[in-house]
Amino acid sequence: MCVISLCIIGYKIADGERNRSFIWFGFLFLMAIWYALRQLRTKN
Repeated sequence: MCVISLCIIGYKIADGERNRSFIWFGFLFLMAIWYALRQLRTKN
């Protein structure tokens, strides 16, 4: 999943996306990772 997300980020950079949307996409990605790790910790 991380590799796919990195490919999407790289594609957005190559496509010339605006920096604001790129930062927002990265923020949502980090929040998703943080939430997933938190869920795994609570299950264990």
